[in-house]
Amino acid sequence: MTKYFHNNQNGQSIIEIIVALAIFSLVSSTLVSLLLGGVGVFSGMEKKSAVAFALAEDAEAVRSIAHSAWGDISPGEKAIVGGGQWSLTDELPVEGDLIRTVNFMPVFRDASGAITVFDDPSAILDPFSYEVSVLVKWTRADNQEDSLESRFLVAPSDFVIHEDNDWSDPSEYFASAGVDTEIGITLAEVATSTFETVGSLESLPFQLPIRGNFLALEWDGDTPEGDVVRIRIKMSANNIDWSSTWCGPDGEDDGDEEDFFSAQTPTMIHGSHNGDQWLKYKVDLTGSGSTTPTVNNLGIRWQ
Repeated sequence: MTKYFHNNQNGQSIIEIIVALAIFSLVSSTLVSLLLGGVGVFSGMEKKSAVAFALAEDAEAVRSIAHSAWGDISPGEKAIVGGGQWSLTDELPVEGDLIRTVNFMPVFRDASGAITVFDDPSAILDPFSYEVSVLVKWTRADNQEDSLESRFLVAPSDFVIHEDNDWSDPSEYFASAGVDTEIGITLAEVATSTFETVGSLESLPFQLPIRGNFLALEWDGDTPEGDVVRIRIKMSANNIDWSSTWCGPDGEDDGDEEDFFSAQTPTMIHGSHNGDQWLKYKVDLTGSGSTTPTVNNLGIRWQ
């Protein structure tokens, strides 16, 4: 099953709001300088106009990257490179007429979905939001450093969910061992109220309509205390050359064989898989023998 989601953004765009605020702030300060008889006002206005443009351009670039390549974004300070086809780099500028940086900060939400602080006991990381700080720094004519910053939230605008929730037909998956697929994926019952302690299911590969960016993996089900669900994935651009290892959210090159998707909340898929078109997953279940975990639904978000 495939579901399509669109984040409808009504009203003024980020770029319009930032341009208005930046111009108001910068022009207001320049007019104050003019009234006070400051020297070099007109050259200062030219500089501040360039700052306002840089701030607005970087904000628009952030929004473009978020909408087209969400998986390329990670927390931390970045710089924007390119023009039209924007991208991010960890190589920060150290000199220049204008020093431009962008900082992506994680967003946490409480049980009601409201934004909260990270140390709130109910805080849950929102993998589909970042607080963004766009900062432009420059040196004024009097050799004093100045800066202007804009902060806003950013999220991917459109994404699709590929969902699997019926594994009752063995032809719908590649292989399994120790599991039952009558209702969801569970450990197989070997006697009354007695189950296998380990089991696994490997899906068939599925193909995106076009090459895209895999965003997150999510699932829902039940895990009795002590039982465990672990999910890993492999990616391919052509259904021939697959990832060398089954991997979790840290990607295939982290060298961690214990890297799994386990949380039921959407968990980001590593950006190294961007541009692939094929995906398959493996579900591993571990139980106590008297209980079994259950996977009722598994979804892959992509854009």
